Amino acid sequence: MTINELKTINGMVTLTANC
Repeated sequence: MTINELKTINGMVTLTANC
């Protein structure tokens, strides 16, 4: 995985946890 992919996944997880 690239750093960018990890950042994208991390952002999705953050958004999901925020809901």
